[in-house]
Amino acid sequence: MAVWAKIMTSLRDHPKAIEAGPQAMWLYVSMILYAKERDTNGFFPVSQLSAKLHGRGVQQWAKRLTSVGLVHEVDGGFQIVKYDEKQGEGASLSAKRAKDADRKRRQRERERENVTRDRFGGVTPLEKSREEQSRKESATHSARATLAPLLDTLEALWPDGRCLDRQRPMRDSALFDAHRAGDLPNDLAEQAQLYVAAHGFADGNFDGCLHLHNWITQRAWNDPLPVKAAKTTRAQAQEDHVARKLREAGIA
Repeated sequence: MAVWAKIMTSLRDHPKAIEAGPQAMWLYVSMILYAKERDTNGFFPVSQLSAKLHGRGVQQWAKRLTSVGLVHEVDGGFQIVKYDEKQGEGASLSAKRAKDADRKRRQRERERENVTRDRFGGVTPLEKSREEQSRKESATHSARATLAPLLDTLEALWPDGRCLDRQRPMRDSALFDAHRAGDLPNDLAEQAQLYVAAHGFADGNFDGCLHLHNWITQRAWNDPLPVKAAKTTRAQAQEDHVARKLREAGIA
């Protein structure tokens, strides 16, 4: 990554520059470039004084810069006078680079988001997923509230011991799936009554019947009833069911 340094245009005829001489001023420019590139906050180590780079008598040019007040001699090297002020460094170069990198990162993220919005009709996949999840949760809550009375009715039809509380979530979910798919008959409770009567629940004969949760999950309401069920009226099914409850209670 290219790093730029600032040199004021009046330096070429500045009194201190004229007094120091061209060789010393080349060393001064080299110090500025080094400090800027290495982010040393204006410090130039003495180990960087090079006769090959700065010419013979480099130690003499460094003393000249010190004598005219362009640099101060410090432990291990030289400190450029008013470096922060002249280079406009409010913060260190590393901090500035980190800030620039963060700004570019956020810019790239915005560009990617804009491309994604254009591709998905103005909504990012994450936003779309959240909206869909919210709609599903709202629909599920509404459907479960609507189906709760129906589930209670079905549980009341089945004989004691034929449906367990721990199976309720499974039955509830199956009812919801059928409701969402539009496969739930409007007269489901009446069909359940016919099913109960057809399999002899009123007589205590449970052969061939399904548990309530199986009846729902297998969508057995779509299956044809036994022949005797076809002759059983709704009123008769209800009478048989009531008679069985009375017998169990010891009333009849």
